[in-house]
This record gives sequence, C-alpha cells and structure tokens, in this order.
Amino acid sequence: MNAEDTIGRAVRSALAQPEAVQVIVIDDGSNDATATAAMAADDGSGRLEVLSLPQNRGPSAARNIALERVTAEWFTILDSDDFMDEDRLSRMLAAGKDEHDFIADDLWVVQEGEEDGLRSVLWDKNDPSVRKSMTLEYFIRSNMPHPERPRRELGFIKPLIRMSTLRRLDLSYDETMRLNEDFDLYCRLLADGIPALLTEPMGYVAVRRSDSLSARHDHNALRALYKCALDLQKLPGLSRSETDALEEYRAMTSRRYRWPWLIHALKTRKIKEVVSCFSTSPDVILHLLGKILETGLTKASRQR
Repeated sequence: MNAEDTIGRAVRSALAQPEAVQVIVIDDGSNDATATAAMAADDGSGRLEVLSLPQNRGPSAARNIALERVTAEWFTILDSDDFMDEDRLSRMLAAGKDEHDFIADDLWVVQEGEEDGLRSVLWDKNDPSVRKSMTLEYFIRSNMPHPERPRRELGFIKPLIRMSTLRRLDLSYDETMRLNEDFDLYCRLLADGIPALLTEPMGYVAVRRSDSLSARHDHNALRALYKCALDLQKLPGLSRSETDALEEYRAMTSRRYRWPWLIHALKTRKIKEVVSCFSTSPDVILHLLGKILETGLTKASRQR
C-alpha cells in the first residue's frame, strides 16, 4: 500500500508509546517512498523495524509476517492512515491486562484533512464511557445492520492481543482474505472463549478517507468473506445463540457478494456463473431479483 504521506505520523505515534517495545512496519509492495518515510520517523530508540516486501501480498500476509517477528507480550495493529494518542497503550493495559487476553477500545473517527478537529466514536454513540466483556455473539451481531439498533462495525477495532494466547491457539490471519481479515481472526479468538474487554475510546484515531480501499470490494474479495462465514460456522463448541448469529451473518454476506458476482458474470457472459449465483436460499434469490428490478427501474427512469 502506498502510504508515504501518512506512515510517518503513524510511526511517530507508535514510538511515542513507552509500552511499545517493538514497532514493526511492513511495506507491502508499495511503489512510492513509504519505507523511506517510515524510517525517517525513527526516534533512535532501536525499536523500529521496517521490512519492504518485493510485491504486494495483501494485509493478511503483511500482518502474519509482522507476527512472526513479535517478541513482545502483546501486539496490536495500526493502519498506516491512522495514529494513536500518546497514552493509549498505557490506558488500555491499565484497564484490563491482568484479567483479559483481548483489550479493545472504541475508535475515535475523524475525516481526512480534519485530524485535529471533531472526533466521533465508532461503536457506542449512546454511551461512550461504557466498558463491557465482549462475547462472540455480541461481536458478530455488532457487524450486521439491524432496524432497531445502529450498526457498530466492531470489525474495525484494533485490540491489544496477548501473544501467548494467539500462539497457544495457533492462530494467524487468513491470507486468502483481503477484506475483513481482522474480523475472521477476532471471531476465532472469541470462539475459544478468551476473556475480552471493550472500553471507551482510549486514543486510536481512525482517519476516514473518501478513497479508502475498505470501501471498494470486488466479488472475489466478497466471495472469500462468504467462505470465511461458512468456515466460522464449522467451529467446534459453538452455542445455539452463536450459531444463530453466524447463520445471520452468513446470509447477509451471501446477499452482499452474490450481486457483484452476478454483475461480473453478466458482463463477462459466463452463463454457468449466472446460474450459480442463483444456487442459494430463497431469501437471497428474492434479494437478487429485487436488485435486478430496482436496477431496471432506475435505468428506465433515466432514459425518460
């Protein structure tokens, strides 16, 4: 990812955390000066390591390469667009390091170009001071739209995760995924019942960009997300409520990926794939038919 304009700010904010014993930057095949900008932010403490990959391998692979190099007790992800307030890590550790293996704070969200301006919280706008234990069911349902509650999009959180727990469970990021790879890892951790805490914002600042990659998904990336949903349903020891939540998430993901897949199949005139798009549950078929009708009506109105 090309991040020469923002990576320096991210690195400086990480090095400003006294608790950060390592700051590992993975330059995932950028074609700009990302690596140089990262090195220029070094504070001379010997904690910064910058590794440049010869070609882009995707966020999951980059994360896994970093994990292999972690010697610290905890790790967390910091996206190159984002930054942290100076006391974030100390506050998070004080909130739950003795009782939890997974500590996540609500994110402060700002618009690009307004990083010093108004901040809003991501997941609990009604009670930004809340602290609660996080379960797998709560996490999954907070990533789905619901008519009676706002979507919290907890897949965007950047928790502190205890490395010994990650290694005990032999977990890593799924390198077939270029979308929601964090969601998949968090689900697998929570499915094991690890003690997890959600807290009020403690200083992760997420910068919303109009051209964010996370806002653009092709059908292949969405298909991998659908496969992730299917695989999560096969995890052992799930409760009935967790199974129900995962089934709802799978159905939502099916609706989400089959429409761009259908558009792609029609454009490329792959009739077998068009038929395969409709090899699904009745509710998803109705969703596709509704999208077709909606698209047809929109085109007709424009031609008048």
